Amino acid sequence: MKKQSKAIFSMIQMSMKDDKEANVSKAEKMIDRAVKESHSDIVGLPEFFNTIYFPQYVDRKYFREAETIPGPTVNRIARKAKEHGIYVFAGIYEKVQAGLFYDSSALIGPDGKIMGVTRKNEVPNVMYKEGGLWTNEEFYYSMSNLENAYPVFETRFGKIGQIICWNRHFPENWRLLTVKGAEIIFVPVASMGKFLSEMFSLEMRAMSYVHQCFAAVVNRVGVEGRQRMYGGSHIVNPKGKLLVGPASDSKEEIVTAELNLDEIETAREEIPFTKSYYTSTLRTHALHDATMRMSLMAPPPQSVSP
Repeated sequence: MKKQSKAIFSMIQMSMKDDKEANVSKAEKMIDRAVKESHSDIVGLPEFFNTIYFPQYVDRKYFREAETIPGPTVNRIARKAKEHGIYVFAGIYEKVQAGLFYDSSALIGPDGKIMGVTRKNEVPNVMYKEGGLWTNEEFYYSMSNLENAYPVFETRFGKIGQIICWNRHFPENWRLLTVKGAEIIFVPVASMGKFLSEMFSLEMRAMSYVHQCFAAVVNRVGVEGRQRMYGGSHIVNPKGKLLVGPASDSKEEIVTAELNLDEIETAREEIPFTKSYYTSTLRTHALHDATMRMSLMAPPPQSVSP
């Protein structure tokens, strides 16, 4: 596959209702608009875009919101991808079998076929209500297996990986995708809470700078139940500079930037962080193993008489 050096990446920052049909229809219309207005090559939708952020509650009825991949929602977005000849990231609450659910995001190719699925690996349970953040995701999701946690997809715009929401806070995940060759990392989130919003683009700029890749980060926006999603979607280049955004913290937007993939090689030549990734990662694992062996070999502490 011949690699193209430039890609137009559009992200759909949208609000959600407790109405799956309305959410999917809105996403379809916003994809159409992105292609018409910006000639998008790649479009990214937020984390499980077809439902409200139900993990703020603990209620078994939301298990019924889960769908298979392929399935009703992903198939509709796949038809849009094929209609426009574009790549689309579509995240849903996925049901694999009875009792096994994941927070997943499928990459659909320009032919409408599913190229693969990324599943959220670290799953949070957070109770910080004074900061506007609480989530019960462990009630709904399983952790991904290694095969589906951080795959990298070969596209005509180079290699693309995904990091879903909470998983973005851990540098190891960025390092893993970069070592596997990812040049663009798509980050779909459903994020709320004042303290997180203040760090949102700063954290993503730092991750992009250190890992010398593009980061396309899309959030939902608006009030859902008792929580307010803070929007702020943005795209960052391999030097940690904002190409577009942060978007509004209260309005729906299509956030678009042109990505020049040649900037990745330039960044890595100027400040060669990535050439040390393999050795530094191996060294970290070696130090961990050595520390564990030493702790196992250490004699038990001796009691001291008063």
